[in-house]
Amino acid sequence: MTSKKFSRNLYNISDNKSKQEAIKFLKQRGYKLISDDEVYTYDLRMKKGDKIVLIEVEHKRVWGGDDFPYPTVDVPYRKIKNEADIFIMFNNDYTVLFITPMDTVKESPTSLKNTKYTKQERFFNIPLNKGKFIKNREIIGFSLYFANYKLQTSLRIE
Repeated sequence: MTSKKFSRNLYNISDNKSKQEAIKFLKQRGYKLISDDEVYTYDLRMKKGDKIVLIEVEHKRVWGGDDFPYPTVDVPYRKIKNEADIFIMFNNDYTVLFITPMDTVKESPTSLKNTKYTKQERFFNIPLNKGKFIKNREIIGFSLYFANYKLQTSLRIE
């Protein structure tokens, strides 16, 4: 079993844009940014009301188009050490996001799979109904209006 080695190049391509899109999306729902400084165990520190909320953000480059083409949302098992409260994954074009509590990620079944970068890496396999897919109404980022929704878990994103 292997784990993907950190790639500064891939990080530089996706990290800032992914964080900025997540910030826009969450600010629309009343969250305030406290910090987007990189911490190993989460990406963003935000606040809603009196509650501090930690966010993990990923960019799934192999997820092209708006429709999610896989039977589960797969998250690297190395995220087991992550301290985030919320997990957000964007598609390649940032036109759709998947959002779920990080506890849901960690409670999901796991499997081993080969990737472009690894052999037999362990992943969490999140059932599609354990999170919410949200499409961008304007196809230009998550800065305008979305349909209202309630995430059917212990953590509500409003």
